[in-house]
Amino acid sequence: EIDKSMHGVIEFNSYLQKIIGGIIKLGYNSASLFLVVEGENYAQGVISSDLSKEEIMKVKVNLGEESIIGETIKEQNPVFISDIKKYDPGHYEANKDLLKIINGTSILCMPLITEDKVKGVMILDNLGQIPLTRNDLRILELFTTKAAIAINRAELYNRLYKFNRELTKKVREATIELKAKNIRLKDLDKTKTALLSLVSHELRTPLTSIKGYASLIRAGKFGQVSEKQEEILNIITSSSDHLKNVVTDILDLSRLVSGTENLNLEYVDLCDIIKDAIQEVSSELQGKDIHINFHFHDIEHKIALDPNKIKIVIKNLLSNAIKFNSKEVNINISLIDTPHFIQ
Repeated sequence: EIDKSMHGVIEFNSYLQKIIGGIIKLGYNSASLFLVVEGENYAQGVISSDLSKEEIMKVKVNLGEESIIGETIKEQNPVFISDIKKYDPGHYEANKDLLKIINGTSILCMPLITEDKVKGVMILDNLGQIPLTRNDLRILELFTTKAAIAINRAELYNRLYKFNRELTKKVREATIELKAKNIRLKDLDKTKTALLSLVSHELRTPLTSIKGYASLIRAGKFGQVSEKQEEILNIITSSSDHLKNVVTDILDLSRLVSGTENLNLEYVDLCDIIKDAIQEVSSELQGKDIHINFHFHDIEHKIALDPNKIKIVIKNLLSNAIKFNSKEVNINISLIDTPHFIQ
């Protein structure tokens, strides 16, 4: 019955209570359990039939040679004292804390051994009013063997439980920290997008002015323009257009990132859009033996799309083709109308 009750639980403190309860059921006056503290030279009380948990845990017994518990652990054999009154006074100092909790006239220290290692010691005294004898060893050896296995199992469970609890805590803390960092990154990303949008808008105004005044000067509104000045004005206009395109790309990117980009669909002729894109990248062909050939059937190729964005896509493709080809090359664009789509 005791064996079954001990193995019916796995929580550490519940195990200890079952063990002590089992000893009392067997008729012994009192029992206390001491466990060896790993890395230290003492055993600490963990549970007692006569003392509260707080009281027994204050009892620490040195494992020196004169200690009853120390001798039990060293020899890995029970230590039996039939009459405490006749116990060697010279050893009293090493065992004074232990002897204070003994109420009977005899004492039996049973080692709790598992995997060839002493986990602790069980301390028992009188069987009723009858002092303990060596005959008590037989049943108690069987009991303490099972108790040692049970304690070892409970300790393993306890360690696993603490490990899982600590791991859960760390995962929770890491998740909270990660969420906070993620929120911070999103805020920074929003700030970056807003800044890009602001800077881009602020750049467009002076660019429009530069291009406008360059056009007026080239048109002769401020006097005669020489051939050299015309060349410089063309460079200014071309550079302004390039910078304006960069600003437009930045604005498009910021709108895409912020999720505010919209498609303005119109029914337009795709052929006209391609022609405009070729015209706008023609300045990039200067100094290169590169030719753009556009092949299409002389029919309308109207389709619902956003003309500005499609033009940007085509211009980017053409710019890349021009940029990464320096030798004589032909860039061919073909537009084929099929029953279901335009290729």
